[in-house]
Amino acid sequence: MRGLAWSLFLGAAVAGSPAGAQSPPRLLPALEYARHGGRTLKLDLYLPVDSGPGRWPVVLWFHGQPGGKSPTPASRLTRAGYAVASVEYRSPRTAGFPAQLLDARAAVRWVRANADRYALDADHIGAWGESAGGYLAVMLGTSAGVPSLDSAAGSDAVADSSRIQAAVDYFGPGRRGRASPLRYITADDSPVLIVHGTADHTVAPGRSEQLHAGLRAAGVESTLELVRGAGHHFRQVHTPRVDSLVRAFLDRHLRGPARSS
Repeated sequence: MRGLAWSLFLGAAVAGSPAGAQSPPRLLPALEYARHGGRTLKLDLYLPVDSGPGRWPVVLWFHGQPGGKSPTPASRLTRAGYAVASVEYRSPRTAGFPAQLLDARAAVRWVRANADRYALDADHIGAWGESAGGYLAVMLGTSAGVPSLDSAAGSDAVADSSRIQAAVDYFGPGRRGRASPLRYITADDSPVLIVHGTADHTVAPGRSEQLHAGLRAAGVESTLELVRGAGHHFRQVHTPRVDSLVRAFLDRHLRGPARSS
């Protein structure tokens, strides 16, 4: 889904929200979070309109390919008291593995390094993505603690952790070999919510079923929601039921006591 379609989707969501909850988020666009050679990588930071006494838990949004960081459906989460960072990353078509994961981990470190500046909760960071972005969300959840999959290209605070506390994967493709999230699963991985359409002809639902089984076998909290008749499309899988599942999942893991980071 691109451009106008995203805008229509977001507009419909706002129009259907309760009175008093329709204010758009505060948007801080195109903030640099990393550099690779001569290329600058940026994210859009969405913040809730109403400032609170504490810090905002953060959800990083990773778009699919091809696609761009703006607009993002995850910005709606600001109405529930989340900050949202919509992240641009290098395309798999021009940069091979682990380039995209290095970018994603750099974005997590940027959030932690800038937590004080933007009132972000560095102890409660989640990732959510669709397709290639869903894959990145899962890889963030499973690859923490693997130094070879990190990079100094992100924030100056390189020592800051790139571990997340929750991952939401919408129909992420399964990859093989060194790029497979199955390769990195350990018992201390982040909880994962996986959503996949049963009529997805781009990425077979079996990929998500295999990932779910691998996570569960290792003792990682994993939930798989198969959406009957849905294809490889955000609007098809993001039903009211799934929207409630995502919100409940994020609330459970990104609010309250911090997990180890």
